[in-house]
Amino acid sequence: MNENEWIENLERELKPLTWMDKNYAPTPTVEELDAFEAESGFRLPSSYRRFALAYGAGTLVASMATEDETDGEDDDEDEDYDEDTEFRELYQLYVPNCVNEHHELADYNRLFHERFFPRDELAEDFTEPDMLERLIVFMSEIDGYGWVGWDPKDIRDNEHRECGIYAVGRHANALRFVAASFAELLTNEVLLDERNWAKLSGFYKAPEVNWLMNQYYPAYDLR
Repeated sequence: MNENEWIENLERELKPLTWMDKNYAPTPTVEELDAFEAESGFRLPSSYRRFALAYGAGTLVASMATEDETDGEDDDEDEDYDEDTEFRELYQLYVPNCVNEHHELADYNRLFHERFFPRDELAEDFTEPDMLERLIVFMSEIDGYGWVGWDPKDIRDNEHRECGIYAVGRHANALRFVAASFAELLTNEVLLDERNWAKLSGFYKAPEVNWLMNQYYPAYDLR
């Protein structure tokens, strides 16, 4: 599947959730993406650029169906289930020059490296301090205990600027490889596979459910 087919399929399957009474942050322009590259020295992967231009900053959301619901049966004994658990917010995604400060790519990377993983405070047994120091974080778990980013030195597809994508948890002592491209990351097989994330924060320790990553909350315009 080429990149055009990927973004077309994604736009059919991943629907923005918006409300009439809310203002949303505008999507970045090509010039703003280029400006981030010029300032950071990092070439944003092509598939990420396509996503950012189409969707902007926001939060990936999965809908769920319990096994009982799938079978058409109700489970009155499941006290943990209510209407509010129909959707689960998964990851916040950051883009350059976002007017919502909580989703701005450059600002969040400064926060990540200065507050969460300062080099002089890394655990002695952290196995890849140099990789962590150069990691460019573009997504974080909604609960704040796991992050996902590119290693600029791990080039997987030079033509399309794709780099290896790694995850790290707040109390981890190593980075964990999860995908070879942004397009690969944004698949149910990767994002919804508990084995990829269980060591970060236990975020997928959920009841027996079937998840489908199919919604996107655009970031609010906080100006």
